[in-house]
Amino acid sequence: MRRFLKRMMLTAAAVMAAAVVYAAVTLPPRALTPAAAPDDRLVWGAYHVHSSASDGSGSFDDIAAAAARAGLQFVIFTDHSDATAFESPAYRAGVLCVHATEINTESGHVVALGLDRASPYPLAGEARDVVEDIHRMGGGAIAAHPESPRPNLRWRGQAAAVDGFEWFNADSEWRTRGAWEIAGTGLRSLLRAPESLAALFRTPPSFSRWDRGTGPSPMFSIAALDAHARAGADSDGAAPGASVRLPSYLSMFRTVAQAVRLDRPLTGDAATDSRLLLNSIRDRRSYAIVRGFANVRAPLRFEAANGRASGEVPGVENVELRLLRNGQQVATGAGRLDSADAAEPGDYRLEARIAGRTFPWIVSDVIRIAAAPASSKSAAGGPSPETKVSAMGGAWQIEKHATSTATLEAIAGGVALRYRLGDGSPAGQYVALSAAAGTDPIAAIRFTGSSRQPMRISVQVRVAGGADGQRWRRSVYLDATPREIIVDLSDMQPVDRRTALRPIVARVQSVLIVIDTLNAKPGSAGEVNIRDARFVHGGASQDATSAR
Repeated sequence: MRRFLKRMMLTAAAVMAAAVVYAAVTLPPRALTPAAAPDDRLVWGAYHVHSSASDGSGSFDDIAAAAARAGLQFVIFTDHSDATAFESPAYRAGVLCVHATEINTESGHVVALGLDRASPYPLAGEARDVVEDIHRMGGGAIAAHPESPRPNLRWRGQAAAVDGFEWFNADSEWRTRGAWEIAGTGLRSLLRAPESLAALFRTPPSFSRWDRGTGPSPMFSIAALDAHARAGADSDGAAPGASVRLPSYLSMFRTVAQAVRLDRPLTGDAATDSRLLLNSIRDRRSYAIVRGFANVRAPLRFEAANGRASGEVPGVENVELRLLRNGQQVATGAGRLDSADAAEPGDYRLEARIAGRTFPWIVSDVIRIAAAPASSKSAAGGPSPETKVSAMGGAWQIEKHATSTATLEAIAGGVALRYRLGDGSPAGQYVALSAAAGTDPIAAIRFTGSSRQPMRISVQVRVAGGADGQRWRRSVYLDATPREIIVDLSDMQPVDRRTALRPIVARVQSVLIVIDTLNAKPGSAGEVNIRDARFVHGGASQDATSAR
């Protein structure tokens, strides 16, 4: 027995020694540390960090302390939530802590950045509705991990719906690596963590999304750590399970940072400094830097004027600069570039690359050079399709879940629905108004709606098929101000099943106004007023945006 134990101990020691030798031999080069002139308007920080408030392993104070050790000045937390809670910015361990929130939508995850208050109802459902609500509360919307290898995390919405996107996400990068590569990185990280983590980075596919253009209004871009410090557990907002607190927050903060140029230096007041920081990010005055390649507060400069474009990273040697327009390289230079061919209208990015690295060291935000304004010419529009509007003939009826309650009262021009959803966890609680639609095909639904409190309701149509029919829906926002709502059937999405079909002009069995746990909490109560409900027949409505 002793001989067996001795043999096992020797074998384990040999394996450990071999692992140490392997890690030492395959270590990536140490990060460069060139000097750079101080700049009190250029701040460094970390974006997309999860704490124990959702599926991360560290508290706010723990993470702020790690950021301070890493030399960062801000951290943007993005814990998973429905935005019904609000956390004010605060300084912790001398680090500005800003609280965004990562929201799950039907098109992927959206980060709500810079909300000025908590939402009065859960944000969920279609991405366009969530983005609309984010804008209503003063925030900006970022498409999170848009090229994730996991289909349920990949961004599937339209680019025009959001204000910004993550051109890089560290968690998505690691998900594409094999188990042996990850294990080797873990060993090397014991000796040289930032360099080993950065060695996993490849040119991300998000660049192709960027290179296709960012639309009429340029989006901002940002590099995401997606840090959880709990390897071995799924990073999708679920409750933390068994995991290891690796890679650590400190290692992540020393690997990638976002540099942001402010209008003025930080003041020490968290609310003021948070606005300074977020305004600069949304104005595209930031860039990402891989500290695992070179750890220097390098000011990236770019200018375009008088038909010429130039860029540089002063004080750093052996750096190649590349300027790309709409994905095509238009200029390059060693440490500096200057080109008369690179000032044409388009969306640009400036990259700085260190010799021997396939992944860029620095990536600028979107740089837009706009075309000269064209002379405006009036164009005669085509005739609007003929429509017929009819009053809703059928009386409103209540449908509800067994645990929910509702009463209906006639008011001038319509009805008032008072409701209370059933308590407990979400389990299908709902209250709805339903009315028969008649026999004529319907193209749109029009009504004047209001509610005692800000909320979202679901306008639905039901057509024949299945035990309870097939349903399509469109979410709309209501508050105390009565406003006309117009919902085109062609703008609706299927409720019960995924289908490419849209009820553009359909023979509808019934119309429903639904309050459920998608955008309301169990146990919540309120009142919704529906007046002057009408059907639009024939051509679709010309004002689909009024459904928002």
